[in-house]
Amino acid sequence: MGLCASAPVEPAAPIDPMVALWEQITSLRVEIDKEEGEMTMVMANHRYVNTCNFKMNHILFDMKRVLFDEEAQSKALELHIAKQDAADIYKSAKGFGTDEKMMAAVIIGRRPEIIKLTGEIYQQKHKKTLLNVVQGENTTLLGLFTVSNRAKRTQEICKPKRNRGHNI
Repeated sequence: MGLCASAPVEPAAPIDPMVALWEQITSLRVEIDKEEGEMTMVMANHRYVNTCNFKMNHILFDMKRVLFDEEAQSKALELHIAKQDAADIYKSAKGFGTDEKMMAAVIIGRRPEIIKLTGEIYQQKHKKTLLNVVQGENTTLLGLFTVSNRAKRTQEICKPKRNRGHNI
């Protein structure tokens, strides 16, 4: 007969809603795990950048405090100059003869505050006052040291400190 008999189509088995839900949860969990790995890297990078910025800000703050504290820099520079001057005076007065040029360059060109500091450092190191060294080594320099008003103030500053009832 010309009719073809086709095989009957069987209806699809009903899908259990719990199984479908479980499959959907599993696929979502895979996607979440993938995104969580990417987020962990982003969060770690963010934390690293924040930590670096925090540390850099502290370093910059400390640098600004140190570099722009002009008073501290000035005191440190004066102390360095005074130490070097004390060493130069000792060197110029050491041994036979005196290096008058070096001693004059150190003493005549300095501000009284630096000469006072130089005298204190010299006295601590060598147990002699700066004025005694200049008097003992060079009468010409002592004349220059005592003639000008600036030098007179310096001479007063270089006098040893008096002991005020305390034994040192």
